[in-house]
Amino acid sequence: MSPRRAFACLIALAVLGGCAGGGAGTPGAPPPPTATPTGGGGSGGIVIIPVPTPAPVICSPSPVAVSVNQSVAVNCAAAHYGGPYTFTVANPTIASVTQANGSFTNYFVTGLRSGTTTLTLHYGSSGVGSVAIDVH
Repeated sequence: MSPRRAFACLIALAVLGGCAGGGAGTPGAPPPPTATPTGGGGSGGIVIIPVPTPAPVICSPSPVAVSVNQSVAVNCAAAHYGGPYTFTVANPTIASVTQANGSFTNYFVTGLRSGTTTLTLHYGSSGVGSVAIDVH
């Protein structure tokens, strides 16, 4: 095994838990993902480790339509995520949002005055989504 391949396998083992082609694993099983060394010849280089992009937060209904002094239920969720979200309303004088008790994905949107605003939800370090709110 070349020094470059050994370094890549060391990084892959530390970060991903395995190294394809290194002799480890179950025979016949597909190899686990590995880090990919880049750069020219020699013993240096950059190791690229792919990081999955978080799923977007999707809300239903979308857009949200609500009358002044009325409330509607909205469900917002991201695929493969079951934890809490943080949320903000761009213009809280137009609509307010409250989270339903005991639920990470159910919210109540209440119209305060006519206009349009946006509800934005975040999770983790970079998962995000938004939905327009139209109060009439």
